[in-house]
Amino acid sequence: MLPEREPHPRSSASHLPQSAIRNLSLPYATKVQYPIDRCNATFFLVKTGIPVYIIDDDPSVVRGLVLLLTAHGYHAQTFAAPRELLASDLPPADTCLIIDVAMPEMNGMQLYAELLRRGCKAPAIFITALDEPAVQASVASMNGARLFRKPVDGNELMKAVKGAVWAEPR
Repeated sequence: MLPEREPHPRSSASHLPQSAIRNLSLPYATKVQYPIDRCNATFFLVKTGIPVYIIDDDPSVVRGLVLLLTAHGYHAQTFAAPRELLASDLPPADTCLIIDVAMPEMNGMQLYAELLRRGCKAPAIFITALDEPAVQASVASMNGARLFRKPVDGNELMKAVKGAVWAEPR
């Protein structure tokens, strides 16, 4: 084993309290010290394994969303129809719903209104191929909901999902 080297005089922070110093063990038994308050590192916290509910009747859209979400560490749960989701337990508040606007039986806004009526506190992101002012107005009237037009930009959708998951429960 190689002997430990003494830290360079400029890297020594003996004038700082020990709680403000982080020791790193590097290869070759070199010890580097630096003050935490001078570190410019940025850390991104990601909640992993958080379920994101996808409610869409188009299998190709569902498949693409599942791949995108799982690549970012989320657990995608899919429902091909609103009745499937309504027959299951309410989604937890710390999750996110991605809901297609135009589906047979019940549209996405009706589904979300029913979930809210039942006590669901999960935020919703709506996706649609329709570019109608009525759809935009309906989504805008729902507290905190976002609307994306298909094809959805994956980066923007992931920003919205992250914002929804980290948001304070309503």
